[in-house]
Amino acid sequence: MGFTSLLGIVLSIGFVLYGILYGGKLGDFYDLSSIFITVGGTLGALMVNFTLEEFVKAGKSFVKVFTYQKINMESLRDQIVDMAYISKKEGLLALEARMEETKDPFFKKCLMLVIDGTNPELTKKTIELEMDLYLQQDEMEQKFLAAASKLAPAFGMIGTLIGLIQMLNNLNDSSTIGPSMAVALVTTFYGAIIANAICIPMGGRLKNISIAGDLARQMIAEGILSIQSGETPFVIREKLEVYLDKGKRRRGKANEQETSRTT
Repeated sequence: MGFTSLLGIVLSIGFVLYGILYGGKLGDFYDLSSIFITVGGTLGALMVNFTLEEFVKAGKSFVKVFTYQKINMESLRDQIVDMAYISKKEGLLALEARMEETKDPFFKKCLMLVIDGTNPELTKKTIELEMDLYLQQDEMEQKFLAAASKLAPAFGMIGTLIGLIQMLNNLNDSSTIGPSMAVALVTTFYGAIIANAICIPMGGRLKNISIAGDLARQMIAEGILSIQSGETPFVIREKLEVYLDKGKRRRGKANEQETSRTT
């Protein structure tokens, strides 16, 4: 998934650059003062809108878009069902040996609550609170990019206005009007590129990542709470099937039927 995100941004900017080079030269679209106004102004406004901690966390979301690995829900289901079998045979304390199998901190925390013998009601409330915190963090990252997608074009327009004012103050030399107008419009161009080629697409990808992550956490919570309550592995498996994609579920049942016919 990270590859497609990177490829998408490269294609978006690449085709824009091709359009520039096809009809002119790249140097016509470079202006250092415009970069300072658009990029610097956007970052400054974002720092006003968000706390330093939120600013740093949101900055890490750019990395998340390119490093995110799709969650294998079927594998996650099987892992939880295996733990259900272990807890039935050996008890909940036996799950401690399986904690190293997952790198997901949410999964580990849920397991630790169960292994420590936490009251089921308290376990459920703690897990729900943890899930809410994840969603709040995801929403903050999405708001950050949504704000950036609005601020970048706005500062691009501010840069354009600055350029127009400077141009109007130097109308004595008519030969400078064309070049000055071009430079004035470059900031609007920068703002549009930042918003439409980077911030808006990345915000949409982060939303999809958040939805997938929340679904996986719901599955984990459902499975762990079911294990704690002593439900059978078969019942737990059936409950977790709900979280799988319908197409994958159908393919999985078809494979099971095929296996049963051949055995």
